[in-house]
Amino acid sequence: MKLHIINLEERVDRNYEMKQQCKKYGYQYEIIRGIRGNGSYGPGMSHCNCINHAIENNLDMILVCEDDVLLKENTISRLKELLEILPYDWDLFLGGASGLDSCVKINEAIFKVGDFSGLHFVVYRRKSYTKVLEWLNSKKSRGFRRFGKHQHIDRFLGNMSKKDKLKVYAPFNFLADTFDSYSDVRKIQTSDASLFDKAKNYLNTII
Repeated sequence: MKLHIINLEERVDRNYEMKQQCKKYGYQYEIIRGIRGNGSYGPGMSHCNCINHAIENNLDMILVCEDDVLLKENTISRLKELLEILPYDWDLFLGGASGLDSCVKINEAIFKVGDFSGLHFVVYRRKSYTKVLEWLNSKKSRGFRRFGKHQHIDRFLGNMSKKDKLKVYAPFNFLADTFDSYSDVRKIQTSDASLFDKAKNYLNTII
């Protein structure tokens, strides 16, 4: 399965890191040029670009990674195994997430996601494409426009998931994390380790 990696043209550091990871593990990949924009606009448009790429190329599903994803040697082999046992109704499959809430155990390997944040590793299924593109018409309330007029796309999809308008699943044992890096959205050096730890602690309560 090919990784479609969102990467801003000027982030040559992340481009290099991603190519090194893919070379190390023998993963196929394609760079999808990221969209520069204030706050939530850039990441949202970048994910929508990936969806449009999938539509134009008649893909039944597309694996999208952000360029700070930290892959593992067995990421793709485990992904293929897990896709085989997903419930028939799935729309999105997350390789990892934070901000988890209202999740339900499906079996020993996977759980149904309620609310979530983070799209560093996500498989979009064909039947989700039009739902994801609804983000283009999303608006944020007046009190939350610091990062642009659009809602962050992960929060938009998380809200849809919590309302059961999207069927989102994820593995208890995450397929991918993120590496520490400067964030073009938050304009600071970031680490998501504590967020993933909190998510994993939450999952221990539903296993």
